[in-house]
Amino acid sequence: MFGVFGPMRKAHDRIVQKMGEVLDTWSDQSAIGDIFVDEEASLTEAYSPYFHTLEASLQYIKENRKHNAKFNAFIIVRLFMERERDRSLGKQKLEYLLNIPFQQITSRIPAALKEVRKLTTTIDPDHEPLGNAIAAVDRMLATINESKRMCAESETIYKKIQNLPSHLLKSPKQFVCGMQFLSNGSNPWAFAIVELLLFKDCLLVAKKIDPTATCGIRKVNRTLKFLEYCHLVRIRGARIIQNSDDERMLVIVVRNPTKDAEWYLQMMYSDDVINEFVMKLVEE
Repeated sequence: MFGVFGPMRKAHDRIVQKMGEVLDTWSDQSAIGDIFVDEEASLTEAYSPYFHTLEASLQYIKENRKHNAKFNAFIIVRLFMERERDRSLGKQKLEYLLNIPFQQITSRIPAALKEVRKLTTTIDPDHEPLGNAIAAVDRMLATINESKRMCAESETIYKKIQNLPSHLLKSPKQFVCGMQFLSNGSNPWAFAIVELLLFKDCLLVAKKIDPTATCGIRKVNRTLKFLEYCHLVRIRGARIIQNSDDERMLVIVVRNPTKDAEWYLQMMYSDDVINEFVMKLVEE
C-alpha cells in the first residue's frame, strides 16, 4: 500500500533538482519543459503501480479500520505523529493523503504547465518544450489508463482471491485464460480442485473455497484461496501423460533454486480444451 510511493518520490525529486538548477542560472533562454519530457519514462514507471493499487488500498483501509481495532489504532497514532512532524498535513484523513499523487499528476501538474505556457509567446524558447511537457504527461496518463483497461479482468480476478500476495497487485498483469484441475496427493496442495490462472508473465494457482456465512449473510466476494505463484521463466516444460484409460495428467515442471518441482494435475475437461490451455501456456 505504501511501497509504491518511493519511486514516485524519487522521480519528483529529480524533477525538482533539475528545475532548481535551471532557476539558479535563469536567463531569457532558459526552459523547463524538457525536464518533464526527459522524465516521462520514469514517471510512467513510477506511477503505474500506484494507479493499479490505489483502489484496492483505499478499500483495504476502509475494511480494516472498521474490523481491525489494532490496525485502526496504528493508523491514528501514525497520522498524529506525522501531523506533529509536518503541520501542512492539517487534519486530512489518510484516504485523502493517498489520493494526493493522483490529483497532482492528473490535474494540478498539467494545469500548472498549461498556465505557464499561456505566459509565454511562440517566440519564447520554452513555448514548444512546455507544449511537449503537457503532451508527455498526457501520454503517460494514457499509457497507464490503457494498461489498467487491459488488466481490468485481472483486477476483477484478484478481488476473488483470498490471501493474495501484495506484490502481485503492484504490477499490471494481463489475464490470458484459466482452467480447473484436480490436484493429486503428490502436490503441496494435496487433493483439491485448483484453478490455474495464466497471465502474460506468471501462472497463479488458487483453490476453490465455499462462500462463508456470517449472521445469515453469505460472503461471496472471495471464491478462491491463493496457493502458489510462479513466474513463467521458471517453467521448464509441460507435458500430458496417460495414467489409465480414463485418467490423464498435466505435468508442469517448475525450476526451483534447489530442486525442480513437478505439479501433477488431473484433467477435468476434454482433450481439445486441455490442449488449447497447454498451447497458450507454451506460447506465453
